[in-house]
Amino acid sequence: MLPQIMYYLHYGIMLGIVITSALMFLKKGAEIEVKKKIAKYFLAFTHSQFLIGMIYFFMRMQEGAHLNHMKIGIKILLLIELIIVATIYKKKLGGEKPVSPVFLLIILINVFAIIAMVFLWK
Repeated sequence: MLPQIMYYLHYGIMLGIVITSALMFLKKGAEIEVKKKIAKYFLAFTHSQFLIGMIYFFMRMQEGAHLNHMKIGIKILLLIELIIVATIYKKKLGGEKPVSPVFLLIILINVFAIIAMVFLWK
């Protein structure tokens, strides 16, 4: 029962990451406070995704499931990179210089790379 809950929670948080990354990209002309709030939620979703994903991974290993360790390792690296880029983006929002739109593009591409890897790499 608990592994199923973790599974659905894992995918629900990924949906939250997709929605907030799309909002970040679509609201790039919005006020700074709106951008900060979206970035805060995005960071919360990415950190939650990492934590829940690791818990789910270790639960599956304990059950003796056959896992693709290379796929999981690449997903973890992409998620860590996403967390770092989102953290830099959030910190730059409070600065005096305008934030480069490259950050939003990197975040969006990275999110879609993770999604493609989850559903296309079996």
